Amino acid sequence: RGPFLAQANPGHARPIERNRRHRALMAPLFFAVAATSSDARGPSAGGHLALVPGAGGGGWQSARFCDYPQELLLQLERGALIHEVEIAARGELAPSVVEVHLSRWSDDPSLGPGFEPAGTLQFEAEDPARRVPTSRRARLKTFAQCAGQVRLLVHGPSTRGPGNPFGQVALASVELWGREDPVSSASSSRPPAGAAAAAPPPLLGGDAGEIARVLTELGIPLDVVPPQDEEELKFANADPDTRRLLVELQRRKAKLHKASAFGEAQRLTEHMGRLADLGAELSRLAKERERLAGAGRLGDAAALEPEVRRLEAHRLDTAALFETNW
Repeated sequence: RGPFLAQANPGHARPIERNRRHRALMAPLFFAVAATSSDARGPSAGGHLALVPGAGGGGWQSARFCDYPQELLLQLERGALIHEVEIAARGELAPSVVEVHLSRWSDDPSLGPGFEPAGTLQFEAEDPARRVPTSRRARLKTFAQCAGQVRLLVHGPSTRGPGNPFGQVALASVELWGREDPVSSASSSRPPAGAAAAAPPPLLGGDAGEIARVLTELGIPLDVVPPQDEEELKFANADPDTRRLLVELQRRKAKLHKASAFGEAQRLTEHMGRLADLGAELSRLAKERERLAGAGRLGDAAALEPEVRRLEAHRLDTAALFETNW
């Protein structure tokens, strides 16, 4: 799914029930405001700028007669897969457009994280018939990877008039929803030192490697082939579906090493390690469920289903994160 233009919702309308169910599958992503291009509080203002709903901090407001677009840099605790961005704007100070850019991991240790556009939120002009300005919301649904920083480019006000004599814009709150990347941190937007010197881990070689690939594609357990190293041993312990995904990711990793994309290869290796552990747990749960069903304990077997579904959802997220054919 690609990003799309999100229109503002007038008034204080809350998300509809369908959105509530959708958000139940996600989690709020916590962040801090790392920098702003201007602030109405002035450079000497104390305390941290809060953009969290209900934080009581008043949100962010640009300086008077500032240039546009204004920029806000949000720092997450770690990398994440972002599903949704929602911004609440303050009445007559609502911006016309907010561009959302997400940081990407860089393979060049001399460079900071680069940014790529994720989408645009658009706020309609305030209805002049309204006597009391209302807070407005815009929501962007996306499925994008973020290395730990979100850049908001806030364009000029959607409404100009006596209610906004200084041409300012203001955001009441920003909400980010998605899933954190458990193997990354906000400081890991660069590849680890020495990553470029690391030798690429070998794929299965020779006849054994070819047999393993064929067996995996046919769904035959890999443990019929003697494992060549610790990584392949982990593959053998995973369930068949996870093994197929791991083999595809291992081929992807080999291509990354060949292209000298060592930072991306290192991050993929970390994900594969967690995926192998997840696959081993799915295999264990499948055997346990079969054992309980065979013993007539159908209730106990059914009780394992929620955990199986949760692990399968994480596996699907990993497959989508790296745009696999799995």
